[in-house]
Amino acid sequence: MGSQPYLDYGVPVNKCYSENIIRLLVRDPEFIFVYWEIGEETTNHISLAIKIINLSSGVSELRDVKDSIGSSYFSVMSQTTYEAEIGIRKGGIFMPFAKSNKVTTPRIGTSKAYGSVSLYSHLSIATVIIK
Repeated sequence: MGSQPYLDYGVPVNKCYSENIIRLLVRDPEFIFVYWEIGEETTNHISLAIKIINLSSGVSELRDVKDSIGSSYFSVMSQTTYEAEIGIRKGGIFMPFAKSNKVTTPRIGTSKAYGSVSLYSHLSIATVIIK
């Protein structure tokens, strides 16, 4: 029998980096995806919460989270800018220690623009009507 081929799996990827981060991604006009990591030294015996802030209206939603590393979806409004914070929730007080990037959800529906656009190729010219 021949020898087995060598498989290089590269450098192992850490399960965590012990950093306090929270990030937002837009999924569609009505949902944003939130992921976070909180360093172990930060999470000893505390109640974590995520605050989603509607920057257009100032209204916010607070949700408790159990894990120091995790992700979740939040239902949101279209055409609205959001930001998130992760922090400690204790006695009705929220104390943030990390802030996310800002995201803006797109509008619902198709484009309101109309007109014609010409697409050129080496074989033919096609006109697409946008409505």
